[in-house]
This record gives sequence, structure tokens and C-alpha cells, in this order.
Amino acid sequence: MLGCTLIDTPNGLVRAERLSAGDLVMTRDHGALPLTSVVLNRRPAVDMAAPILINAGAFGDHDDITVAPGQRILVESGAAELFFGELEVLVEGNHLLGSAYVRQLPSAPMVTYVQLVCAHPELIEANGLVIESCVAADVPRVAVEGENRDREESARLVLRHHEADVLVHGIEAYA
Repeated sequence: MLGCTLIDTPNGLVRAERLSAGDLVMTRDHGALPLTSVVLNRRPAVDMAAPILINAGAFGDHDDITVAPGQRILVESGAAELFFGELEVLVEGNHLLGSAYVRQLPSAPMVTYVQLVCAHPELIEANGLVIESCVAADVPRVAVEGENRDREESARLVLRHHEADVLVHGIEAYA
């Protein structure tokens, strides 16, 4: 996510860029938990590495949010339950590009992503949208190579690209 993204903490909303190791964030499943680290990941934002913009309200009651292509987003939908047997699934930002409410931003020379790292994958609110935190081993790969992340160690079922396509089309068909 970008540094200006607001993260839910026990003390209210805090910009991601102002958080540091040891700060508490509110998690969906385990309440307030400490961050093990906060990583600033500066990289070229070209082609498929460019940030993903998710429009306000695309997946619930949330504001616009810009994320790294490999950032996992929680999608709660009857379509997810119908197709995958789970009401809540995780989908990488770049796998949501088929949605009318998600788009890749134009290429830019550089972008700095903020990656919030917890001891285990946790679901946290960022601009009101539920996303999955990183774990230390994932930090170098999240920005672009999300598909290579461990699907076994995640907070929910993680959809592959082709599964996400089915979900996106299913959600829009039921809308």
C-alpha cells in the first residue's frame, strides 16, 4: 500500500508510513497485535509492477486504496462461497484487474510501497478495506511476485489468477 493509507489501530486510524515495529494494529481475527516490522519497498512502477487502484466501495464499505500488485485483498461474497466453498477469500490486487472497479495506474519512474509485517498472516483494515499483512519471508516478493508467495501460510483461502477471474465475473453477474 502507499504511505498515506490509513490503518486501523487501537488508537484510531494511523497513516501506514507512520507505523513502526512494535506498534499495534487491529486484526480481524485476533484483535490488537504488534507489527514485527514495517518495510518501505521502493521500486520502479512500470508495466505490471505499477500500483493497483481499488475504487471506493468495490469490495464493501471502504475508501479508494492503492496497493502493490501482489497485495492480497479480502473479498467477501456469495459468489466466493458458491464457487470456492468459502465466504471470504484472498485475491491479489493484480488478479482483480478484470473488475470494473479496479485498475492499474499508469507507469511511473518509482513508487514506494509500505509493507506491514506480522508474525503470522493477519487481516487488517487499510482505508477500510481488509487486506492481508505480510510475513517476513514474503516482503521482497509482495510488490510484484505475489503468485510465488506461500498459499499455505495465509489468513484465508488464496485464489490463483484463473480462480480470481471466475470470482470477479461471478460477482459482477450477481450485482
